[in-house]
Amino acid sequence: MSNKYEDELREKYLGCMREIKHRTAVIQGFLRGNWHAGYVASTAECIALQFRKTLELIALASLVANREEYAKQRANFSKAWNAKMIVKELKEVNSRFYPEPTKPERLKPEDLADYDLRPVANHLTLDNYITLLDKCNAMLHAANPYSTNQPPYEQFINQAPKWLRKTIALLNHHHIHPLDTNLMFIVQMGRSDQQVSLTVFVNVAAEQP
Repeated sequence: MSNKYEDELREKYLGCMREIKHRTAVIQGFLRGNWHAGYVASTAECIALQFRKTLELIALASLVANREEYAKQRANFSKAWNAKMIVKELKEVNSRFYPEPTKPERLKPEDLADYDLRPVANHLTLDNYITLLDKCNAMLHAANPYSTNQPPYEQFINQAPKWLRKTIALLNHHHIHPLDTNLMFIVQMGRSDQQVSLTVFVNVAAEQP
């Protein structure tokens, strides 16, 4: 794989993660009471929009990491925007398309380079992803005055901290495996005052004849 292609993957994936970091910061601002959108319904809608954009960016970042295989299934991949459809199609292409949250753990306290990646609990699973996406969509449509099912704005706001914690747990330190490559991306979102970092690891054994 050429360095140019690897650099393109890296920068586009990083771009998605940087935007996610901005959007989750906006959600945190609403939840901390730093600002609001006038009344409960519009505040819930603003939070839902940022969540939905975040979910779309997770899907698009996974598309970036699996672009070549995804393009074989969908020629106009550059126009893909529907997060639920992208996730469905990516799952058919690569069963490991979804970010895998991890926590680095040193095997030996005195050895800074010797560590293992442990799985993280209570993150946004793929099933959670679909559930949250549906909840966000329900917030972003005007309610039919004849319907008995009105958008649960207050409930959504009350549940938002839980969904935010799960999203952060998913992405804070995660890795992803682009299909049909010998690469693994390890991504660290960092604190609010830090830049997102992405390290590309190469499976050297896979390159040997």
